[in-house]
Formats: sequence, C-alpha cells, structure tokens
Amino acid sequence: MQEYILLCAQAPHGGLRDKPGKHPDAYHTCYNLSGLAAAQHALFRPHTAVARARDAFASPFDPASFAPEVLQVLDRAAGETEAAAAQRMREVWASVAGWRAGEVRVVGGPANALAATNPVVNVVQESLLKMMGRFYRQGVQIEL
Repeated sequence: MQEYILLCAQAPHGGLRDKPGKHPDAYHTCYNLSGLAAAQHALFRPHTAVARARDAFASPFDPASFAPEVLQVLDRAAGETEAAAAQRMREVWASVAGWRAGEVRVVGGPANALAATNPVVNVVQESLLKMMGRFYRQGVQIEL
C-alpha cells in the first residue's frame, strides 16, 4: 500500500488522488495519508494501557476542581446524571488513550514517515490526547 500511495497516488503538481489519471482532491489526499500512516505503524490496544487510562481519569464534574460556570458547559444527555456522564467519558477516554504504536515500517526512507494516527478518529495520537484532555478536563498525562 505504501508503494502504491508513494508511486501512483501522488499527483505531479501536488496532492494525492484515487488513481493515476485522476485529479487530486482533499478527500483522496486525506484518505491516502490515513492509509499511509496506518500502513507504516502497527497499532495495538493493550488491556493494561486501557485500564491505566481508565484508572487515571478524573471526573470532570468535580465541583472542587472547576468553577460552576465551567461545569455547566460539560455535555450530558437529557436525563443523564453526572455519574453516568463521567462514566461514559471515562470509557471513551480509555478507549482512545489506550492505543499504542508498535513496529514502524517506512517504505522509501525516513522522508516518507508519518506520525501514527489513532485508528478510531484519524488524528495524531499525541494531539488527540491533548485535545481530549482539555475538553474532558483531564490534567493527567497518559504515557504515549
């Protein structure tokens, strides 16, 4: 897959495309970069990492940690209790934060290397954890 993307999907004037002869576009550029990152990184989700992320999660509804106006903007489903919302957030956090990069195989040398992306949301894992940490109000640092 890496060879196809690097040799055939690249358009001569930039961007990535579906196949030779087609024009590059944003969709196929994103799609090809996602495929290239997935082909380069062997990602896995060890149960121990998921458990550590779950255990490190602090309830974002803790009134001792945030001002009342901050607590009001946290999303809860209609009728959902703070405890149920915190549990839902904990499980999402753990499932996203639990991914780890294993062996890296890059065709064509280091100039072709991409960062590992989270397979669930297709965002670089380090950036994803920072973003989710902010919006889930987590001060914890998860080992990448």
